[in-house]
Amino acid sequence: MTRITVFGAGGFIGRALCTELMRRGHDVIRQPRDSIKPPDGGFGTLVWCIGLTANFRTRPYDTATAHVGLLAQVLAQRAHSRVVFLSSTRVYSGATSTVETAALTLTPADPSDLYNATKLAGEALVLTAGGASGVVVRLSNIVGPSEAARATFLGAITRQAATGRIVLESALTTAKDYLWITDAAVGLADIVTTGRARLYNLARGVQTPHSDWTSALSQATECTVAVQPDARDMGFAAIDTRAIRAEFHFAPGNPLDHLTEITTSPAA
Repeated sequence: MTRITVFGAGGFIGRALCTELMRRGHDVIRQPRDSIKPPDGGFGTLVWCIGLTANFRTRPYDTATAHVGLLAQVLAQRAHSRVVFLSSTRVYSGATSTVETAALTLTPADPSDLYNATKLAGEALVLTAGGASGVVVRLSNIVGPSEAARATFLGAITRQAATGRIVLESALTTAKDYLWITDAAVGLADIVTTGRARLYNLARGVQTPHSDWTSALSQATECTVAVQPDARDMGFAAIDTRAIRAEFHFAPGNPLDHLTEITTSPAA
């Protein structure tokens, strides 16, 4: 039984990962977000699930702290045997390839690149200061039950669908990689416990356009769909998943198959 300490265990991905790891019989420690002190015996394998996503533009200092500052304080204690850092496939924005070893670009003056810059700084810290035990996992857009309660694109249009009308600010052709939360937890647990590589893309490897989501939501709720006149295609390049598929035979399902769970409101 392996000791695995999860920072951010109360978050969307952290909770799912803890459930999967405990199902496999591991000793899982849910580390409080405001505590960096190692438990007796050390962290064991340390998984960094702390991060900011939708609100990073309005919380730049918290973003830097979550992705780099606090992480540095924890790693400096050298109380871990292995560290796995959760990054994002957003870092491929502007890159010519989405294979894990691709060269990446940043525009520091672009507010949107603050997220990518801090994630990449966290990656660099883990892959250098973490030594041979450092692992980075770049996740695509993870979706799950009661998505309307989350600050995501899918959450927003799910809430709109419930009102009877979806209005898109980006083109229907905009396509992104979406991965169902339980598939993400399984893939992540495999990497955490037995992964041999140091960089992984954790994604479905298939692009889903906005038109597929709006069509499914329209059929389910009978809502109408409109697109702003100045809407542009804001899609991302397809994510390369050959590495994780080859090592773990990773074969995630289509999140559209979970539409009922996505649109179901959370329990009061």
